[in-house]
Amino acid sequence: MEHPIPTPYEYSYRWTWGIAAISVGLLSWVFWRAGLAEVWRSLRSADFGLIAVVIPVILAGLAFKAIRWRVLLLPLGTPSIAVSFSSMMLGYLGNNLLPMRAGEALRAYALGQQTSISKSAVLATIVVERVVDGVLMILVLSLLFLFFPVPNWLRLTSFGAGLMIAGVTVGLIIARKTPQRAVKMFRAILDRMPAPWRQKGISLLENFLMGLSSFRSSTDALFFLLLTLTVWSAEVFWFWLALHAFGVSLPVLAATLLVAAGAVSTMIPASPGYVGTYEFVLVNVLTVMGVLVGPATACALGIHGLAWLTVNVVGAVCTLTFGLTLKPTYSI
Repeated sequence: MEHPIPTPYEYSYRWTWGIAAISVGLLSWVFWRAGLAEVWRSLRSADFGLIAVVIPVILAGLAFKAIRWRVLLLPLGTPSIAVSFSSMMLGYLGNNLLPMRAGEALRAYALGQQTSISKSAVLATIVVERVVDGVLMILVLSLLFLFFPVPNWLRLTSFGAGLMIAGVTVGLIIARKTPQRAVKMFRAILDRMPAPWRQKGISLLENFLMGLSSFRSSTDALFFLLLTLTVWSAEVFWFWLALHAFGVSLPVLAATLLVAAGAVSTMIPASPGYVGTYEFVLVNVLTVMGVLVGPATACALGIHGLAWLTVNVVGAVCTLTFGLTLKPTYSI
C-alpha cells in the first residue's frame, strides 16, 4: 500500500508543532525544576526601581543597532535612522510573534517599502549583520569558557553554531569575491525551472549579491565594528543591571557569558520569541555558576520578559506610526 507524500504545507505544519513541543517541554522543565511558588517569590522581591532603569538601556541598545544597520545599508541607499529603526523593530516584532524567524523577511520588506532599495539586497545586509554578531558571540563564549564552568551541552551547541556560522561566512565571502561564479551556479539550478521563476531567481540573487557589498571604505568597516562593540556592551550592561534587580550579584564577565549564551540559544529551533530555549539556557548557566534555581529562573524569565515586552511595544508603535504592516510579500 502506497503512502501519500506529505505536501510542503504538511511538512511546515509538522515542523511548527514539533518546535512548539520543544519550547513547551523546556519551559515546563524550567518551571518544574524551580517550583512556581519559589519563582513567584523571587519575582515579587525584585527591585522594580532598578528594572525601570533597565528599559532605557535596552532602548539605547536598539537605537545603536539601527544606526549600525544603516552603515551596512549606505552603499545601497541613504535611509534615515528613523526608517532603519522602524523597519528593524517591525522585524524584531515579527520574530517574537511569527514562526521560522519570519521577522527577518518582514524587516527587509518594511525598509524596501519605505525606500527604493531592493528587498533582497536589504536581506543580504541582515545576513551579514547576523553573521558578524554570531562570530563575535562564539569568540566571546570560547574565551569565557576558560574562566567559567558551563554545561558540556552548551560547549557542544556553541561548537555546532560556530561550524554553521563559519560555513555561512565562507559562502558569503566566496559569493562577494566571485559573484559571477555564484550566479553561474545558481543559474544551473534555475535552468530546470519555468522561465518566470528563472528570471525572478536571477534578479533575486543579483540584488542579494549587491547587498553583500556593505562597506564603502575601511572607515565604514571600523565604524561598524565600534558600533557592534557598543551594541553588545549595552546588552551586557542591561543584563548586569537586571541580574541585580532580581537579587543576583554576579560580575560583569558573568553577565557577558549570559549574553553570549543567550545569543547562541536563539540559534536553536524554538517557538516565536525563543520561548523555552532561552530560559533553559540562562537557567542552566546561572545554576552552574552557583545561583539557586528559584532566583535563576526568576532572572531568566525577567530578562527575557523585559526584552520581549520592550521590543513588542516599540515594534507595535513603529508599525502604527510609520504605517507598516505584518502582511507578507513575495516581491524582491
